[in-house]
Parts: sequence; structure tokens; C-alpha cells
Amino acid sequence: MERKREKQETLAKHVKGKKDQIVIYVDSREQNPAIANKLSSLECDVRVKMLDVGDYVLSDAVVVERKTLADFLQSIIDGRLFEQLVNMKSNYEKPLLLIEGELSRIYTIRNIHKNSIIGALTSAALNYQVPVMFTGSARETVDFLYNIAKREQLGKSKDIRLRIGRKKMNLAEQQRFIVESLPFVGPKMAKALLKEFGSVREIANAYSKDLQKVENLGLKKAKHIKKVFREKYIEED
Repeated sequence: MERKREKQETLAKHVKGKKDQIVIYVDSREQNPAIANKLSSLECDVRVKMLDVGDYVLSDAVVVERKTLADFLQSIIDGRLFEQLVNMKSNYEKPLLLIEGELSRIYTIRNIHKNSIIGALTSAALNYQVPVMFTGSARETVDFLYNIAKREQLGKSKDIRLRIGRKKMNLAEQQRFIVESLPFVGPKMAKALLKEFGSVREIANAYSKDLQKVENLGLKKAKHIKKVFREKYIEED
């Protein structure tokens, strides 16, 4: 694993004379600017800029990736979630995944099997060791961000270091990342598939009955995986 990125910029020069002011970095691409505005109203020193890792940096150790329910589910489908988890874990000591929205709707707003959602959540916490937090609204998200930053910063140095760039995945990590993006496939099963077939191409070329050689990969899952590889792509509006 590459060593953690060198510091990009520190905040010490921004907070002279403001010993107890909370400093929070916010990614300029964050989709809900009201969160940054509300943090500012709480007398936080909010610094908006393009972040390479996460949506909020709350201390030298804590980075937060915020997702609405819809964005979280989409990130499972397109594979962004696991790449983001790798980047956070590689660059910050205490990464957090924060999912915002009415939790009771997580299984109903997209046509994604419940087991896939549960698998993604448990994989984040157990395989990638990134804790998952849930908030019911943007207002509650503000409360969480503020209190975490306060806990991390007050009475401590505000020499917050931003991590530059992203961890470059090696070939094996890229192969696992591709296979993990398949339906019903988590990190453990991805490794098992690659060990069984030797390459991503051989997995794509395998028959459903051959895929079932891998533990916990039944006929239904195998057929769904083959459908992803073989069905014609149709652009959605």
C-alpha cells in the first residue's frame, strides 16, 4: 500500500485568534450547499474547495463521504462505493460513510435486491472497516458533522491536513474492483471467483454452472451475473 499522501495545506494560519472555532473542509461538488451554509451559521470556519477524498474533512483523521439514499444505491450499481471506501481508508485514519434519508425506504426506492444492499453495508463496515452512520435529514447531517468536528478539534491542534490525490489501485485491486461491481458479489466472493477462474475474462466467459463452483454462488446469482455480461446495452434516458 502506498504511504499516506503528503499534506496539501494546513488550517493553522486561518484560525489565529479563533482558538475554539471549528474548522471544516467541504467539497465544492457537494450536492446540498445548505449543509455548508448551516455549518457556517454555527460559527464554523467552513472552507469550500475541491476535495480529492470524501465530502467533508472534519479533522486530520476524520473524512466523511455523505450520500443520500438514492446516491448510495446508485453507487452500489455503478461500483463507485467501493472505490470511495478504498480511497477514504487509504488516506484517513477515521473514515465515515454517512447515509442520509428515511431509512425505511432504502429497500423500496430502487429495484435492488435487499441482500445486495445489506451486503454492501456489511462489506463497508467489516471488509473495508469504514463505519456507516445514518441520518434522517440534512438538518440531522449538520448536527452529526458539527458534533464530530467539535469532538475532534476542541482542545487539539487545528493543523488539518488534506490528502492530495487518490490511492492508485494495483492490478489485483483493479481486478477485484471490477468483479465486486457484479450483482451479489462482495469482496470475499470476488476473491474466490478470481482464484477459481484466474482472470476477469475467464469469469465473463464461464457458464452459469461453472460459476456455481464458488461457495455461496447459487444458480440465481450465477444467471444474474451472466446476464450482466451477455445482455445488449441499452441507453436509459
